Amino acid sequence: MYGGRVKKGDVIGYSINHNCAIERYSVFEPYVSFFLFRQGKPIDPTYHMKECFCTGQVCESNTDNTLVYPSFKDEKGYGKGWEIQCPDMEVKPTKAHPEATRMPYIYSPIKGEVLGRFRPRSVDDVHEGYSCSNDGVFILGSDEWKDFTVHLYNVKFVTEPGNQRIEQGQIVGKKMNCSDNEYESVFLEMRYKGKFVNFTDMLLGNDCRLPDAL
Repeated sequence: MYGGRVKKGDVIGYSINHNCAIERYSVFEPYVSFFLFRQGKPIDPTYHMKECFCTGQVCESNTDNTLVYPSFKDEKGYGKGWEIQCPDMEVKPTKAHPEATRMPYIYSPIKGEVLGRFRPRSVDDVHEGYSCSNDGVFILGSDEWKDFTVHLYNVKFVTEPGNQRIEQGQIVGKKMNCSDNEYESVFLEMRYKGKFVNFTDMLLGNDCRLPDAL
């Protein structure tokens, strides 16, 4: 038995020819069997393979998008969305970088275009205006994600300035190092056609289809 790390889309094998086991005149459609498990439990893979709208991992240090709070919620200073755990990454200290941790990278949950920095509140009040909760990345969806918009707060973008196309899962920023970030988290706000919708199942990978209400 072989093992190793693979990425989505990697070639891992080929279909075995079972024609020798089928009677000459029987009707036979070649196939492969596919089973999908999450945390040891089988799940329906239909919408993971077809019209998949799961967001994938958002924070580098949180592979399954574990939430600070259990569900979709209102948050003062934001709209509605999810507080996603995003602890610092542990790294091996060096002479040049003696710190034992670094800020984790943030991945785009959708395919689209980065429109740049986003500040929901005025910066007239210097202390409040430049806090982490007032700094983020704005992403406008494209292709299958064209009706979505995403705001990621407590995030500083690391892409080049100006509008640019990005793929889902591409690095768009880093978590900010801020004293006002109580939970070591980033906040994800996602809208569909301008409206707040509960996409918790899509974020956690429980169900990758759009909610029936849309």
